[in-house]
Amino acid sequence: MGLKDWFAKNVAGPNGYGGALGRTAREAGSALGNAVFSSHGKKIGNGSTVIFDTVSEMHAAGFDPYSTIPQNIELISLNETEQSLLKNLYVAMISFVFIVN
Repeated sequence: MGLKDWFAKNVAGPNGYGGALGRTAREAGSALGNAVFSSHGKKIGNGSTVIFDTVSEMHAAGFDPYSTIPQNIELISLNETEQSLLKNLYVAMISFVFIVN
C-alpha cells in the first residue's frame, strides 16, 4: 500500500484528518509537557514566576531544578501540587501542538 492509498484510507475526511492530527498533538504535546515539567524549579516560599536560561541562573536565584535530565514521569510519584501542574501542562501543550499543526 502506497502513501497515497494509506492517506485515502486513514486520513480522508474530517474524522480521519482530525484523528491523525489529534494523535500527533497528544503524543507531541505530552512530550512537550514532560519537558517543561522536568525543567521547572521550586524554592521555599512564594516567589515570582521567572524563566531562566541556565540551571546555574536558577541556582543563583535560589531555585532547585526538578530534574537536570529528561526522564519518564510517574504521576503517582508526584505530590498533589506537582500532579496538578503536570496535568495542566499536558492540556496546554497538547492544545498548543494541535493549533500549531
